[in-house]
Amino acid sequence: MDPSSELIELTQSLVRISSTNPTLSLNAGAGEVAVARFVSDWLRDRGFEILQVEATEADRLSVLAVRWGKGGDGARSILFNGHLDTVSLSNYQGDGLSGDLKQGRIYGRGSADMKGGLAAAMVAVSRACSSGEVGGQDLRGDVWIAAVSDEEDSSQGSMDVIRYLLSHPASGGAEIKGAIFPEPTQEAIVSTHRGFVWAKVKVEGKSAHGSMHSLGIDSIAEMGSFLHGFRDLCKGLLSDERSNPVLGNASAHAGTIQGGEEPSTYPGSCQVTLERRTLPGEGRETFQDELEGIVARLDTRCQWEVEMGTTRPPLEVKDLGFLRVVQEVSKLHLGEGVLGGQAVFGGSFWTDAALFSSEMGIPSVVLGPSGFGIHEEVEWVDVESMNRISMVYEDLIRNFSS
Repeated sequence: MDPSSELIELTQSLVRISSTNPTLSLNAGAGEVAVARFVSDWLRDRGFEILQVEATEADRLSVLAVRWGKGGDGARSILFNGHLDTVSLSNYQGDGLSGDLKQGRIYGRGSADMKGGLAAAMVAVSRACSSGEVGGQDLRGDVWIAAVSDEEDSSQGSMDVIRYLLSHPASGGAEIKGAIFPEPTQEAIVSTHRGFVWAKVKVEGKSAHGSMHSLGIDSIAEMGSFLHGFRDLCKGLLSDERSNPVLGNASAHAGTIQGGEEPSTYPGSCQVTLERRTLPGEGRETFQDELEGIVARLDTRCQWEVEMGTTRPPLEVKDLGFLRVVQEVSKLHLGEGVLGGQAVFGGSFWTDAALFSSEMGIPSVVLGPSGFGIHEEVEWVDVESMNRISMVYEDLIRNFSS
């Protein structure tokens, strides 16, 4: 089959299988089971071994597949990781599962984020390993591909894959020395991005009748004092002193606030949820120290609590060898324009690449096709861009793992 036609057909098939994340929104999602089974069958039919990754939640399947190389001195394996889940269909205009091809674009929820990139990786690994005893180029290194659940929420799928890889070292297999994450980067090479930390700050005032000002302590008003200090922190993060040469500044914001029952009662408690976007060298402790510093200056009549939540590390590629190979191969297909070729950018978003980098020490790069409408009312991925990116992946396998 013509590689372009195969890529279009595969992307359309993936888009037409609903895989909305069931824990992400109020609308119950379809989950990843159906699309995971499709991906497993597709890869198995092309000679990949499907490994049994135990999911933290039984109905949230992830796929991990491998074509073993012949090994030998200097053998290097490569991993591709794409996520199966999408955000909700509720705000999509029209049929979010259409997979329609119009004017060189494939439409539907997840087409850009990131079923188009996953399809480009699937076609690339299949073609690179399509002939010969071990692979199309008699590869020494192994070729891995993961298709994971839950990236849009808590990244449990990638954590499941990481747990499997750490507990099942490949017998005779080459060590994974580089990983590609086909997120829709508009063909830019992203080698670093921010991390994030979530937290809750709670304050206990004292409930009382609205007429009993001598008894009540207004927790919402007290939270205002905290938020005043938090606003100063946010402004400070945007100062030049905190700047990273690639990523720019860190940031923070308040996400939600809850408190009170009715207008005639002093609210006894109030809580606010916060997010901090972190730079390399920052993490959970950084944000906790900042929040506790603000709380320490507040009214001691109230009981304050800082509760730290989900933390995800920044991405930073320190081993530049793999990044240089990605740059050189990309230059052949993407040119040397603003977004292609050797240009390397920092991402304002977060991806699973940071987990593989921090948990396994694998140099991880984010590179994927052009698209539009991520999480928006209309979403599409560009077919020509998918073709170019898939050729980059295929040549990268041959250059890196031969």
